[in-house]
Amino acid sequence: MIRAHRKRVATGNAEDLADLVQLRAELDEAINEGARALHDGTADHPGLSWTEIASVLGVSRQAARQRFGGAA
Repeated sequence: MIRAHRKRVATGNAEDLADLVQLRAELDEAINEGARALHDGTADHPGLSWTEIASVLGVSRQAARQRFGGAA
């Protein structure tokens, strides 16, 4: 889907560029919510540490905490 939009944008379709920007915003929101949920955990599953989340993302613990540890 992303590749198809990229190709259409390259041929001059500005609407597809707007779609890609919206998709990026939605994906960023989903990533942020997912990381916070993994850290917070549930009654059945304890939360992961920022170190564990950072390891999966390939960033430092500090970077993960700064990006995802803010107010929900």
